[in-house]
Amino acid sequence: MDDGHPNKPRCLNNLGNSQETRFGCLGSWLIWKNAIFNQQKAVEMTDDGHPNKPLYLNNLGSSQATRFGRLSELADLENAIFNQQKAVKLTNDGQPNKPNVSQQPWFKSRNSFQTPCELADLENAISINERQSS
Repeated sequence: MDDGHPNKPRCLNNLGNSQETRFGCLGSWLIWKNAIFNQQKAVEMTDDGHPNKPLYLNNLGSSQATRFGRLSELADLENAIFNQQKAVKLTNDGQPNKPNVSQQPWFKSRNSFQTPCELADLENAISINERQSS
């Protein structure tokens, strides 16, 4: 799928989310680097007026907050807050799924890596997302 395809950002976002989950199971920093790269690319490829942009920003911010929880790099926390604040700004007040900037980064970093995962299910989801985004 080329970069001009309208579904490319969605596929990249989903791939990044799956890669972040795989990192939680396997702990490979390369997987996490790829997850954040794919989420960042989804954000960059999506106009601010697109209805999915807040979701992509929120997911990216969540990943950055989780990385902050693991590495304690202040830049990750600052980027997480920036991206989640932008997600809130781009979401209309009446929408029920409006991101909650004050809770999401801390919830995510506190609860990451505490849930056992089924590796076969995760590998299948990543495979599907990789095929859709390439």
